[in-house]
Amino acid sequence: MCALIPQRELNTRLLLLMHHTEWASTTNTGRFALRALPNSEVRFRGLPEERVNLDDLRNSPGQLLLLYPTEGSQPLTAEFVKSLKKPVTLIVPDGTWRQAAKVFRRERVLKEQTIPVSLPADAVESDYLLRRMDKPGALCTLEAIAHAMGVLEGEDIKQDLLELFNLVNLRTLATRSPDWIEAMKEWAKKAGRSPGKTWATVSELREKYLPKGYRP
Repeated sequence: MCALIPQRELNTRLLLLMHHTEWASTTNTGRFALRALPNSEVRFRGLPEERVNLDDLRNSPGQLLLLYPTEGSQPLTAEFVKSLKKPVTLIVPDGTWRQAAKVFRRERVLKEQTIPVSLPADAVESDYLLRRMDKPGALCTLEAIAHAMGVLEGEDIKQDLLELFNLVNLRTLATRSPDWIEAMKEWAKKAGRSPGKTWATVSELREKYLPKGYRP
């Protein structure tokens, strides 16, 4: 259990379908959701020697939700959640947008057994600064899970996960070179985001978010 997230019982199970290349990536945020949420599991996709096995989902109790904004996906709202058979399993693809799209197209079990859901249209803009995301409304994996869990489990878990995301996002950013940080900051501004909410300069970013004495 992540030390930043108070331990609590959750009714929703998280199943992260992660492209295997993401596990070792320093820009991946999904793996932090696994550490923070006790009722969670990861399965790897894209391994050349082994295809991901999802057959057990056919006999899963309760409702399976796939967090992916495809055509016809159901907005994830409190009213919708009340209508679901419990317990709920939230399945989240983790990878690039292209990799995530392949999950729904290629995995028959997901097409047959899940309800695709999307976050409400009023979800806040992303604060993610580790990869450039030009798709409107795009969130990184941990942000998306936080907002989804906010609807499924309550506002407290959402805020806890967003606090964790903020720390991961900015600590990782602070380890980059000054030129890289400034370039990402400029991109974020042009994309209509506000990366400097809690820091203005590279030195201030590092002072706030890196452990004392650590220098990249």
